[in-house]
Amino acid sequence: MARPTSQPVRINADDRERAGGVVDALQAMEDVDLSIEHLRLGDYRVENTLLVERKTVADLAISILDGRLFRQAGRLARAAAVTPCLIVEGAAEDFDRAAVPRAALQGALITATLIYGLPLLYSTGPAETARLLRIAACQLRRRTARGPERFGSKSGSDDRLRMLMLEAVPDIGPVRAKALVEAFGTIEGLAAARRQGARRDRRHRARDRPAAQTHRVRQHALNISIDNLVWSGQTRCWRRRSCTSPTSPRQRRSCRP
Repeated sequence: MARPTSQPVRINADDRERAGGVVDALQAMEDVDLSIEHLRLGDYRVENTLLVERKTVADLAISILDGRLFRQAGRLARAAAVTPCLIVEGAAEDFDRAAVPRAALQGALITATLIYGLPLLYSTGPAETARLLRIAACQLRRRTARGPERFGSKSGSDDRLRMLMLEAVPDIGPVRAKALVEAFGTIEGLAAARRQGARRDRRHRARDRPAAQTHRVRQHALNISIDNLVWSGQTRCWRRRSCTSPTSPRQRRSCRP
């Protein structure tokens, strides 16, 4: 239940809602500043930011038959500077006694929520509808003052979401996803670490390539030198196999490896 506020919350009710029982319930609440006027759209305006369309189950069925529901839903969805909302009021047995089948009611509500994007709330009667309007007003008042309240652990929920995103990657299971989240914190941190690692690997490969090439050249030259050197007993020095027997000191120097 919403906590009392220091100042009464503002709720504007359409004058056609006087006989619905909700207005009487709101007037009995000390922390609600209720004004009754003619609203061009919706049945209740809460804190000037929430626009509520209230329908009993019987009225919902009639509005489906005459096509009024979807026209209203379209107007609510296009309303500027307010958040629209639909409240369906009635007990569970009212759905079975409605003028249209239960499946038709459900299909219409699915269209209102998924197609027109209207949030949907349920209440069992006028008194509960009044309480919902008051709770919504208190929540909006607190949101304006210091932002929306959060329940539970935000960091835990975020970590769980990151783990689920990582588990969608092939070869990453729950254990590895948890370890990655604990190590890098966020998906952005993991991506940045991978980019840094890729750049480091490229630098290492570029740095090691000349050394490896030099080693291969040296080894190749060594193999060639060893295979092509023979001891000359005549000149008492090493010479290449392709060299003829040197006769002068200059030729002997050229035959040295």
